[in-house]
Amino acid sequence: MRSKRQVYLTALSKTSPSSGPALTFTGNIPDLDHYNGRGGRVFPLWGDRGGGVSNVRRRLLAVLGERYGREVGAEDFVACIAGVAAHPAFTGRFGPDLVQPGLRIPITADGETFAEAAELGREVVWLHTFGERFADPGNGRPARPPRLPSEDAPRIPEGGAIPASPMPDEMSYDPSERRLHVGGGYVENVAHRVWEYEVSGKKVLRQWFSYRKANRERPIIGDRRPP
Repeated sequence: MRSKRQVYLTALSKTSPSSGPALTFTGNIPDLDHYNGRGGRVFPLWGDRGGGVSNVRRRLLAVLGERYGREVGAEDFVACIAGVAAHPAFTGRFGPDLVQPGLRIPITADGETFAEAAELGREVVWLHTFGERFADPGNGRPARPPRLPSEDAPRIPEGGAIPASPMPDEMSYDPSERRLHVGGGYVENVAHRVWEYEVSGKKVLRQWFSYRKANRERPIIGDRRPP
């Protein structure tokens, strides 16, 4: 099923999301830990390489099309799911209903609301897949990795170079200066929400760094004496 059109949705299955986006997307073949490193499920958009066999039931798409008075495709439906659930407001709003593991996605009966959610979701999938899926240059989604405008983009200034070999062991954030300190170097113009961004309890930036810092030893937990 691998192709340049394929989109994989990943989410928890045995547990429920607690914060951040309730699901994530990738254009690469993911493992079951892709969502936040704690197990889950993978749902491909397409059941074939050519993108002609959808994993969204045709009857569902037909019913929605009848309701909205317009054709609804599989990509529209997956984009709508992204617009509805791939952000912290979903887990915040439906937290009490997420006690039972697995996701239940509300679907609007209004065609205009569906179209608006789907358009938001296309941008979400484009961002999650680093510009490789759902690109649309006419709507500000070029087929390349997304970039912030230069005035808003993080940058490493002269004198802030981060050692590459080995990677430092310490990383911290200064909200007053909007600086991300990595060892003796730093990245400036980093928004606080980037530092705090999490997926169900996993702080993404700190998790990323923990796998790349010089000392990646983990503390010993429990009794390690030989039997």
